[in-house]
Formats: sequence, structure tokens, C-alpha cells
Amino acid sequence: MSAHAQQVNLMTAYNRQQLTRAVCMDAGTTSKIIIASMDLMKSTPYVECPSGNAAIRFSEDPKDPGHALVNIDPPKGSGKGLDCDAKVDIGLSFVALNCLEASMEAKQHKKNY
Repeated sequence: MSAHAQQVNLMTAYNRQQLTRAVCMDAGTTSKIIIASMDLMKSTPYVECPSGNAAIRFSEDPKDPGHALVNIDPPKGSGKGLDCDAKVDIGLSFVALNCLEASMEAKQHKKNY
């Protein structure tokens, strides 16, 4: 088991304040799972963190109709920010985002920040 897998924490986000806390909180964890409302993810283009804005992208997956891709990109230049990714059925009310500290991502992972 990798070192960061032992430090996963789980947070929920039903509103913008909770989403900001989940995305921006630096409690020393390098990975996190965020359970967020789909409506919140669709209507929130970014959250403001002390290190800058974390962009939120929600788009239908052109390769898999009926599904969406949800991404949270850390603030530009923030190696400690979380990079979160999820794929979800459009009919669901919640999405589970897998988040990893940006500095720990695989080198071949395409960056959008």
C-alpha cells in the first residue's frame, strides 16, 4: 500500500462553504475523497482558497453518453493543492471525487492548471 493511501480522509460537501473547506483545507493529508452534491458541482465554477482559486470543471463525457467528468484543479503553482477527478452517471445526486495532492500525481497525468 502506498504511503498516501494510508492517510485518506472523507469529507462531504452539500454547500459552497463545505466544498471550500474540503478543497482548501490542508490538514496534512495527501489524499482525500469528497462526496459532493451534483447540483453544487454543476453550479460552482471555482472555490477560493488562500493559495488561489481551485477551478471546477463539469462536462458530459463524449465517449460515454449519460456520464459526466468532474474535475477540481488546484490553484496554479500550488504543489500542495488537491487535484480531484471523478466520473459519474448524470442521473445521480452525488459524486465521489478522488483527490490527490498535485505534487504526487503521475508524471504522465495531463495538467489543466
